[in-house]
Amino acid sequence: MDLNKRIFNVGLPILAMVAVGCGGGAKGGNIATVNGDAIGKDEFYKAMEMKNDATVVVNPQNLQSTGGQIPPQAYAGQLADGNIGFETLKQLVEQRIILQLAADQGVSPTSADVNKEIENQKRDNPDQLKQLTSHGYTLDFIRKSIEVGLAQEKLVTRGIKISDKDVDDYVKATPEDPLYYTPEGDLIQYIVAADAKAKTTIDQELGTGKQFALVAAQYTSDRGAAQRNYHLYGNGVDPAPVTQIEPKVLDIIKKLAEGQQSGWYPQGPGFVKFYLERRVKPQNKTVDPIIREKLVRKLALIEGSRGINLDKQKLEKLKSAKVVVTEEALKPYWDQYDKQLKSAATTPTASPSAAPSASPSAPAPSAPGK
Repeated sequence: MDLNKRIFNVGLPILAMVAVGCGGGAKGGNIATVNGDAIGKDEFYKAMEMKNDATVVVNPQNLQSTGGQIPPQAYAGQLADGNIGFETLKQLVEQRIILQLAADQGVSPTSADVNKEIENQKRDNPDQLKQLTSHGYTLDFIRKSIEVGLAQEKLVTRGIKISDKDVDDYVKATPEDPLYYTPEGDLIQYIVAADAKAKTTIDQELGTGKQFALVAAQYTSDRGAAQRNYHLYGNGVDPAPVTQIEPKVLDIIKKLAEGQQSGWYPQGPGFVKFYLERRVKPQNKTVDPIIREKLVRKLALIEGSRGINLDKQKLEKLKSAKVVVTEEALKPYWDQYDKQLKSAATTPTASPSAAPSASPSAPAPSAPGK
């Protein structure tokens, strides 16, 4: 198991919305305009600083496989878009296009919409803003992210009405929807020791009674573990369903009581230790008004996606947009991309549209000893 391995195009999510910069009109000047809407240099550099994914050209022969399957893994490949700066520019341009499409169709999110969404997400996870800001996301950055995500939602669901009966029928037909059903799950912390010496030091620290997560923060060799608050699987807050836990890890965890840690298991050249923080049994929640509101939004998105091709709308808007790139290092890349856009019939595969989830995460590790 290599907990340091990551799929290159899996990124840090933000508030279930599209990761964007911190707003236009930056005081450091502009790098581009989209139909006159400026993308500021400060915004561009902040977006590039926080960017945590990239599109790469993958050579399947270079990927490691286990048991006939390709597990999550780091991959050093050629960037499909030339460089990370141009990928960032494309992302910001696409987000401007989304907001402009929403304005064209009269569904632009208001400041009140953004405020309400922030409160909704704080209600679901009171520590979410704290978690995000601790990872470098500013409030302006987060608000803009929410605005773009709401614009996408409004574009897809425009004109769609979901009735109480629609919600009732869905609940009856889908009893295990995660909005109102909690499956059996475990909240697991872990520490990776780089070698036998580190393992001894960690055991000594744990032996003094220090909290497992505090020791992990100080000594784990998995540099990505902090994104999940040193938890394995899930979002670092809620227990992960047992169906998402790798069987070999689950076998270890099943032997632990809450508050108990495992022994050490081989992890590449080092070792890994687990700690069972919490175990939950399957539970059905009452479908209250808050859950019903979430279901209305979910069903509207499902219904809207059947009849609305948002990617096509974005492409047509982008093809007709006046995009002026003033940053000389990026201009040749955009000019070439623009030529491809003008002749494209569908959304280019190298133009990703992200829809992240609500909290920092990373792919689950493979089994101990691999």
